Amino acid sequence: MKKQFILLGDASGELRRAIQTSGPIALSASPPLALVAPTVTSSSFLETMFNPNQVKAVLDAVRREIAVEYVYDPASIQEEQVKSTLINALVAFQLAKPTRWFEKYWFRTDDSGQIESSSHDLGMIHISHPNPSLAYQQHHMVTLEDVELVKSCLPRVLHALYPAPSGSWGHPSGPVHRALIMFAQAYLMEAFGELGQFIWAMALDSLFASKTDSRKRGSYTIVPRLRTLHGTEFEPYKFVSVPGHQRRPEHKLWAIGEDIFKLRNAVAHGLPIPDAWLTPHGQPIYEGYAYQLAECTEILLRKTLLLIMKDQRLFDVFVDSKKLDKYFG
Repeated sequence: MKKQFILLGDASGELRRAIQTSGPIALSASPPLALVAPTVTSSSFLETMFNPNQVKAVLDAVRREIAVEYVYDPASIQEEQVKSTLINALVAFQLAKPTRWFEKYWFRTDDSGQIESSSHDLGMIHISHPNPSLAYQQHHMVTLEDVELVKSCLPRVLHALYPAPSGSWGHPSGPVHRALIMFAQAYLMEAFGELGQFIWAMALDSLFASKTDSRKRGSYTIVPRLRTLHGTEFEPYKFVSVPGHQRRPEHKLWAIGEDIFKLRNAVAHGLPIPDAWLTPHGQPIYEGYAYQLAECTEILLRKTLLLIMKDQRLFDVFVDSKKLDKYFG
């Protein structure tokens, strides 16, 4: 038997204690996924690259973390399929509570806990202290409540992300599949920062635009449909916990919906961002309206996907073009 892991990162104290006291938390029976405190004994793989002190520091860092684990027989399932399933499971965690280590630290062990292979970044885990992707996420910690949310979403997330023979273009979950891919991809674009807003807005477009009527596309259709689903008075920042030392206006969906797509279009067409939208010089980046629109786009997409993943009826609406137009009128 083999084991593959992806480290969760930013696990709360209560979650760590629960696993240390009661053992692994089952996430899914099929595929067999669980949250565990990884047991690693050594790593001949790491020893080829680092000195003994560095290897010890890496292994100690890994042992302090919580990971999603997949135990499998390599004779019955391909290694890449196991890794892909782990990554897809992590998307469910990112929907529930975005953290700094998304898809960053993966490794495989043998029966004895010896690391046989790992992501390139694992060797730097003991000295890596990444910032959150968005400022509002600064204090995010994955809690037991978040784990329960993941459990409720995981079956549909795995279903929507399962590879199709024709790839994303012909995937049976269509718009939902693509939106999940875009949600995750924006988090992997560390070098591009807030430009992830463009990807998240495109994901909203994929979900809400009509697939059968070309007159029902663009922001003049997507924004009203967002309002129907979430409510005109929906305030994105009330859906999340903003750190106490950071300030955010009480943005409401009816006021910012069109601006989200104006910002998306400005990026898509190489247009300038209005000066009034930019962060004033010398101020924290989250003081700028454009940055706040980026955060609100992510929050709207994440809340939308969570609703879809928790409700089979709503999932069926968003993967069926006729049902989508009938639902929103």
